[in-house]
Amino acid sequence: LVEATAATFRRRVAGALRERYGPNGIVLRLDFDQYESEVRNPTQDVFVRFDTDVEKFKSFLLEQSRRGAMKISSSADGGKAVTPKEVVDSMVLRHVALRDRLEAVHDFRVRHERLRTVVNEVLTGELS
Repeated sequence: LVEATAATFRRRVAGALRERYGPNGIVLRLDFDQYESEVRNPTQDVFVRFDTDVEKFKSFLLEQSRRGAMKISSSADGGKAVTPKEVVDSMVLRHVALRDRLEAVHDFRVRHERLRTVVNEVLTGELS
């Protein structure tokens, strides 16, 4: 369930960004302040909240298993019992790739803005 939710979350965030800004709009069309306020801050907030909720769910699952309140069997292994820790450790959260890509875009934008500022200062002789 968590894996499916993470995959849906990734598709929704990527789709919303693509719909609003086009395939490369985040990098190419927005000025830095607009990028920060419209893309970076909101997506960062959403990813932090989602990751926090996933961690809470994992903790809840592990705590319930410690209390003996749940048993998990794997249908992929013919009903073989697996521990909740094995389930948690084997989760593939597909939103992580998008979060990492957006982090790389942010790093690029920050470096680009610094370079743009330095070039502007050198060419105009004015400090910002």
